[in-house]
Amino acid sequence: MIGQLFVWIALAGATAVDTWSLYHGVKRNQRGRGPSGIPLLPWAIYVTCAAFLPCTITVKVVAIALLSLFHVSCLWLIPLLYREYYNGKTQLHRAVRRGDSSSVERLIRQGAEVDAKGNEGSTPLHVAIERGHVAAAESLLSSGGDPNTRDRNGMTPLHLAVWRVDRGTVELLIRSGADPNIKSEFGTSPGDIAEDTGDRAIIAMMSELPDGPDQ
Repeated sequence: MIGQLFVWIALAGATAVDTWSLYHGVKRNQRGRGPSGIPLLPWAIYVTCAAFLPCTITVKVVAIALLSLFHVSCLWLIPLLYREYYNGKTQLHRAVRRGDSSSVERLIRQGAEVDAKGNEGSTPLHVAIERGHVAAAESLLSSGGDPNTRDRNGMTPLHLAVWRVDRGTVELLIRSGADPNIKSEFGTSPGDIAEDTGDRAIIAMMSELPDGPDQ
């Protein structure tokens, strides 16, 4: 009787650990850090406890298989599916997309990865520039966000700002060290895009930089 009670307590404990791993893995994905957990201990407990269950060998094998599936799902599958469901976007990406400056600052204070990339290679700064959320962009840049990081197409936040003809964010990015000469996968730099848009204010900002479009 005591032995069976110990088995059930051990199973409950292993299940709790796996549930914690699931929660922790989802949280890490939300912050752009990937899944994590304790890979062997719960599974070893499952196998050991299943061996002592008062049932046939067939039932024990099925129990081990189901518990192993639960373990793998908690540790890797569900967190990864969660990440794919949100297209690789972290909580910070989504807060920036909403223009929720208070949430952006809170997530940064809590240790969110400022330059975490989604499935398309976009960082929260790309999203802020694309959506025109200047306050969020300022928070990201002041917290160490890289103004020269590239998305899947090699586009930097400055490419997007110039393409949107957003003079305010162009100026902000340039002040923060954005490079106007980085070329995308399409072979265009922010300076090239400025020339194409014909916006004189942005072209003037670019021309004042080393190797700008008029240099």
